[in-house]
Amino acid sequence: MLILILVIFLAIAVILLASSICLKFRYDEKEKWLAVSYIFARFRADFAGKSGIVSLFAIPIKRIQLGKGKFAGKEIALESKKEKKSKGGSRGILSAFEWNDIQALGGLFKKIRTKNLRLNISGGFGDPFETAKIFSLYTAIAGIFPLVMSHVNFYPDFSNARLQFEGRGLIYIRVLHLTAFLVRFIYRKRKYFLGSMIVTKKKGVSYAQ
Repeated sequence: MLILILVIFLAIAVILLASSICLKFRYDEKEKWLAVSYIFARFRADFAGKSGIVSLFAIPIKRIQLGKGKFAGKEIALESKKEKKSKGGSRGILSAFEWNDIQALGGLFKKIRTKNLRLNISGGFGDPFETAKIFSLYTAIAGIFPLVMSHVNFYPDFSNARLQFEGRGLIYIRVLHLTAFLVRFIYRKRKYFLGSMIVTKKKGVSYAQ
């Protein structure tokens, strides 16, 4: 009985890892929607109607109302510098990404499959340093993987704190490849992710005799 249970769990794990996460979107003057699906689950967000639908086995099970937040319109307003500083720094997770991670990211890009992909991104991150860093990363990746990145255009605006999107296409990747990349990335950046915890522990230590 125990062996049967282990076999079932193993089979489920294989199915979950072998399945693909599919992202299909269209964002232009006519239609504004994005759909993410995984095995039998699917979420479709209608930005024009400001609503989203969660489906299971193609049956709608929950409707979500999208408010006036960052997903409501065509432009996505980013956090201000003051808000970022109040959360512990303006660079956040972007500061953990270094040039030696491009090779690992490139391996992930090779696993991504696309169909009729066309994506235009314009704007900036509020901080010129972060905008320049992301644009440099985009340029490097575009040079290494021209077949995929030829469908993606990024037009930086160093004085803007908004991102604007326009495009359409289908993107899908196996969960196995995505999980492997995330595990390796987190392991390499364990000092970054655990640093704040270590500092907090040290601040709580009393050296009084």
